[in-house]
Amino acid sequence: MKIRSLKISAFFNMLRTLLNIAFPLITFPYITRILSPDGIGKLDFSRSIISYFVLLAALGITQYAVREGSAIRDNVIIFNKFVNEIFTLNLLTALISYLLLIILLFSTSYLKQYSTLILIFSLQIIFNTLSVEWLYNIYEDFIYITIRSFIVQVVSIIGMFLFVKSKNDYIIYAWITTISMGGAYIFNFIHASKFINFKLEFSSRIFRHLQSTLILFFNNVASTIYLNSDVTIIGFMVGDYYVGIYSTAVKVYTIVKQVTNALLMSTLPRLSNYYNNQRVEEYLILLDNIFWAMFTLLAPSITGLIILRKAIVNIIAGNQYSQSTSSLYILSFGLLFSVLAAFIVHGILLVQREEKSILKITLISAIVNVVLNLITVPIFKEKGAAVSTVTSECIVVILGLMKARGKFSINFYLNKFLAIIIGCSAITMTCITINIFVANTILSVSLSVLLSAVIYGIILILFRAVPKL
Repeated sequence: MKIRSLKISAFFNMLRTLLNIAFPLITFPYITRILSPDGIGKLDFSRSIISYFVLLAALGITQYAVREGSAIRDNVIIFNKFVNEIFTLNLLTALISYLLLIILLFSTSYLKQYSTLILIFSLQIIFNTLSVEWLYNIYEDFIYITIRSFIVQVVSIIGMFLFVKSKNDYIIYAWITTISMGGAYIFNFIHASKFINFKLEFSSRIFRHLQSTLILFFNNVASTIYLNSDVTIIGFMVGDYYVGIYSTAVKVYTIVKQVTNALLMSTLPRLSNYYNNQRVEEYLILLDNIFWAMFTLLAPSITGLIILRKAIVNIIAGNQYSQSTSSLYILSFGLLFSVLAAFIVHGILLVQREEKSILKITLISAIVNVVLNLITVPIFKEKGAAVSTVTSECIVVILGLMKARGKFSINFYLNKFLAIIIGCSAITMTCITINIFVANTILSVSLSVLLSAVIYGIILILFRAVPKL
């Protein structure tokens, strides 16, 4: 498969992320109003349970495959062998994950009320395995998966508007989202078969990958704990209503985080290829460019989210979710730590084979997160969970910087720094001014975002601070 330019890969990966954001922005206001906080809470609690088993099935394979595969993708014979070993290993871990899930459902009485939803969402385990998404990442083929993502979202929206009509239709909604995504992943596998001859490799060779994948798996477990434990603990300790309230804030927070991280994730195969093939200077230059590009996108996003948080929640979820704004305000500050953590962990430590260091860092942050959630959630409910998340992300950044010291260097550009500061100040004034003179919430937010983007872009051009890759 032809390797596309980095700019094209980054563009389409960010476009895919934006599509994944745009479609939920269409569906989420409808779903939150139809299903109510309790229905949303049931869905998100069930997803939080399944996320652990999806994680077990993945076993750190995606990150490992992208890193190792990117280094050998030009050697067709060796690469095909590698792909089949990874695919076989992934099938085995998926079967083990399913078995453990069934055991859990039969042995835990509390989860029986969620068993239907959990079993529906559990299909993700098999679908994710068949998707071989890591293969497309290795080849930086973001055009195909962007088109696929668009088609899936359209099918999902049509199904939702046709079949989800009342608060009791949350199970139908679960089926729609699961099957639409599952179909896309099956098409992934069929499409990949055109350039990879898939076959099972049941030999001892597949287990040579286990040491690295297990370390990455345990890191992902710890990461998932501090990302999902808040929802799980809220569900157990204070109920579905507060899960729905908190999940609404998390969805908005996650949208901004995904857009910024999409830039980093699209460049990981190239970073791995440079570093593993001793092209260190090119690696460091690209790393520097990625940092400033991410920060240039992140700063105005945080600014706008803080100012417009109440209007955004009102638009996407309605007045009954207005309590979410407090959590969103707290999480907005956490975006800085979250994105910096992703940059350090994935762009530096993972590429440079520091899996054990990543595991230690994530374990510490996960323990802190769980302990803080257990202390704060009973008292402050969803706001306590938000504080716990921000604290955990901050810990990852601090520990990551300590470990990555000497492994990279980021240049300081005064023009870029000033452009970001002045641009964010301009965004603040723009949003406040529009809010004063425009009463309609949707129009106010739309104008704020549009004018802020134009003004910020002009400032970046004037200061010659437009991001480059």
